[in-house]
Amino acid sequence: MNKLTATENPFYVDELLSPTNQPMADVEGTDNPTKTNVLLGILGGLTRYSYDAWVARGGMRNSVE
Repeated sequence: MNKLTATENPFYVDELLSPTNQPMADVEGTDNPTKTNVLLGILGGLTRYSYDAWVARGGMRNSVE
Protein backbone atom coordinates (compact mmCIF):
# COMPACT_ATOMS: atom_id res chain seq x y z
CA MET A 1 0.00 0.00 0.00
CA ASN A 2 1.38 3.43 -0.84
CA LYS A 3 1.09 6.59 1.24
CA LEU A 4 -1.57 8.16 -1.02
CA THR A 5 -3.84 5.18 -0.47
CA ALA A 6 -3.01 5.32 3.22
CA THR A 7 -4.23 8.92 3.51
CA GLU A 8 -7.42 8.11 1.60
CA ASN A 9 -8.12 5.02 3.73
CA PRO A 10 -6.65 5.65 7.19
CA PHE A 11 -8.32 2.59 8.73
CA TYR A 12 -5.71 0.09 10.04
CA VAL A 13 -3.11 1.45 7.62
CA ASP A 14 -0.09 0.90 9.86
CA GLU A 15 -0.71 -2.84 9.82
CA LEU A 16 -0.69 -2.95 6.01
CA LEU A 17 2.37 -0.78 5.43
CA SER A 18 5.68 -2.63 5.57
CA PRO A 19 9.20 -1.19 5.58
CA THR A 20 11.20 -1.37 2.38
CA ASN A 21 14.13 -2.98 4.17
CA GLN A 22 12.09 -5.91 5.50
CA PRO A 23 14.21 -9.09 5.82
CA MET A 24 13.57 -12.02 3.52
CA ALA A 25 11.65 -14.98 4.91
CA ASP A 26 13.38 -18.29 5.42
CA VAL A 27 12.30 -20.60 2.60
CA GLU A 28 13.14 -24.28 2.52
CA GLY A 29 14.41 -25.55 -0.80
CA THR A 30 13.11 -28.71 -2.46
CA ASP A 31 16.43 -30.42 -3.06
CA ASN A 32 14.94 -33.69 -1.88
CA PRO A 33 14.07 -35.77 -4.99
CA THR A 34 11.47 -37.81 -3.08
CA LYS A 35 9.47 -34.72 -2.12
CA THR A 36 9.78 -33.38 -5.66
CA ASN A 37 8.53 -36.64 -7.21
CA VAL A 38 5.58 -36.80 -4.82
CA LEU A 39 4.60 -33.22 -5.66
CA LEU A 40 4.92 -33.86 -9.40
CA GLY A 41 2.78 -36.99 -9.02
CA ILE A 42 0.04 -35.04 -7.24
CA LEU A 43 0.10 -32.25 -9.81
CA GLY A 44 0.09 -34.76 -12.68
CA GLY A 45 -2.94 -36.53 -11.24
CA LEU A 46 -4.75 -33.23 -10.76
CA THR A 47 -4.03 -32.29 -14.35
CA ARG A 48 -5.25 -35.66 -15.65
CA TYR A 49 -8.47 -35.51 -13.61
CA SER A 50 -9.14 -31.94 -14.72
CA TYR A 51 -8.63 -32.90 -18.36
CA ASP A 52 -10.89 -35.96 -18.01
CA ALA A 53 -13.62 -33.82 -16.45
CA TRP A 54 -13.28 -31.26 -19.25
CA VAL A 55 -13.61 -34.00 -21.89
CA ALA A 56 -16.62 -35.46 -20.06
CA ARG A 57 -18.35 -32.05 -20.25
CA GLY A 58 -17.87 -31.90 -24.01
CA GLY A 59 -14.28 -30.73 -24.39
CA MET A 60 -13.50 -28.28 -27.16
CA ARG A 61 -16.97 -28.49 -28.72
CA ASN A 62 -18.60 -26.98 -25.62
CA SER A 63 -15.73 -24.60 -24.84
CA VAL A 64 -16.05 -22.59 -28.05
CA GLU A 65 -19.32 -20.80 -28.63
